[in-house]
Amino acid sequence: KMQPQKIILHKKSANLEVIYADNEFTLAAGYLRMKSPSADNKDKTNIYHPKVAIEQVTSVGNYAMQIQFSDGHNTGIYSWDYVRLLCITQKSEMAKIKTTQKQDTQILRVQPAPNKK
Repeated sequence: KMQPQKIILHKKSANLEVIYADNEFTLAAGYLRMKSPSADNKDKTNIYHPKVAIEQVTSVGNYAMQIQFSDGHNTGIYSWDYVRLLCITQKSEMAKIKTTQKQDTQILRVQPAPNKK
């Protein structure tokens, strides 16, 4: 089990710094919110929350942490193993999300209506 040595909440940047004996990672609040392991988030794990912030982080026993997000969500229990997985996969998952969002974007150019006299 990969338990972090320290977790630092950077409220201004909305990031969690996760420090292990062998490495350090920065997890974005929006990514953590998207990947929340709570039951009510189960079908929404591909919805990125860019404007969400982390208000508080609390430990759950010796095995997990719980995050209070600015949108009121707080039911996800992030096990240490899951946190480590998120640390490792965040970069590739975020690259996929950015690519997907670009492909799903459509721009409609609207011409001004001609003046009627």
